[in-house]
Amino acid sequence: MPYFEFYIENAQCLYLDTDGGTDIRVSIDGEKEILYTGCVGMVNIGNDKINTKKHTVRVYCGDEKNVFTLKGVYSDCCSVISKTKSGKTSVQFIGDCVTESGFYDYPTIVSKALGYNFSVIARSGIALEDGSGFVKLNDGENGTIGMQTAYGYLRTIGARNLKEKYDAAVEWNFENDKYDKIFVNLGANDTYSAFVDEAKTKKFIESYKNFVNMLKSKHKNAAIYIIKPFSPISKQGEMHILNRSAAFDKIADEFKNDKTVRYIDTDEWSGEITFLSGSIFPDRNGHEIIAGKLTEYLQTN
Repeated sequence: MPYFEFYIENAQCLYLDTDGGTDIRVSIDGEKEILYTGCVGMVNIGNDKINTKKHTVRVYCGDEKNVFTLKGVYSDCCSVISKTKSGKTSVQFIGDCVTESGFYDYPTIVSKALGYNFSVIARSGIALEDGSGFVKLNDGENGTIGMQTAYGYLRTIGARNLKEKYDAAVEWNFENDKYDKIFVNLGANDTYSAFVDEAKTKKFIESYKNFVNMLKSKHKNAAIYIIKPFSPISKQGEMHILNRSAAFDKIADEFKNDKTVRYIDTDEWSGEITFLSGSIFPDRNGHEIIAGKLTEYLQTN
């Protein structure tokens, strides 16, 4: 999800001037996020957290379907607002709701631990392949869009109450993207459509290979990290999960001689990751475990 971050000091109050009626989440000095819903006009995000000391403020768009428009940041006349320090490594995380970044999700935790500048291209319910998953172009449209198509465009998926200029697909200009690492965590929402028989599984493998090759062509200087989707131990004996795991191992084999592509086999992590009840998606503690495992991997590989 989109976010911005800044320092503020010598301030007693802090307001954001917003538009679009979207939800925002705010964390001050790394503390628990506060959710502000339906934001229009001036929103007091300082509350009792802001004083004359230097603070780090991070603001997330908390709504996947609405456009977050920031019109201004307002504080005391004596306050000083400045940019946060920029890390040397820029990374991107691509995925579904597991990757959709909140302050306590694994992309944020890993990036903070390793000093990364990071962006997140993710949407809850999205699959890799068009026709799979649960994300529609617009709320009333039939059919679903996968990341294989959505990634190449600037648009809000599942738009509602948007102006026409936001509702049209515009091809993304990749020339300005300068990423060092790109992490791909897709496939969970393809589980019960792509891994039902051999033909559909083979098609998924080809789609994934094409997606990785597209990333290589758009981000020529980036290392691509394929993350095998996580799965609870209780579900690892299910046919769909077994087929998915085998498919990802085949994808890894396709890129084994490619030095720009890395494969992160997460099977050994699954015994430690905790999941939402009855779900294949990690809970908050699970995100912390994933972040620890991924951080360790990146520090040693």
